[in-house]
Amino acid sequence: MLYLPLPLWCPPDAFVNAAVVIGLWMSCLLFIAQDPEDLY
Repeated sequence: MLYLPLPLWCPPDAFVNAAVVIGLWMSCLLFIAQDPEDLY
């Protein structure tokens, strides 16, 4: 992460944390847990 051209106000640890949070949020939006009997 030290070699990415990040702005000076964005430390690499904050970028990694934000990427993990956004990735988990997107996966929760896309992959919804459903009951097998509750399918359409």
